[in-house]
Amino acid sequence: GEEKIQKTYHDAADDWLARAEAERPFGRLLKPAEVARAVAYLASEESGMMTGSIIDFDQQVLGCNESAAQPERALAL
Repeated sequence: GEEKIQKTYHDAADDWLARAEAERPFGRLLKPAEVARAVAYLASEESGMMTGSIIDFDQQVLGCNESAAQPERALAL
């Protein structure tokens, strides 16, 4: 998964995950359980009249960075 991609294509260090979490505005990465809770909410009656909405899980706080994070080098194909 992500571990192989980071190490194979981005030469990530062994501590890449801890560093990635520390660099996020909220100090952690999105966990699968958080996505599952959002999906469960959207599928439930509690979401009510919510239609055509976007649930933004890109983990960026608008205005906190000059631009979205970019890899140091392009992905080798």
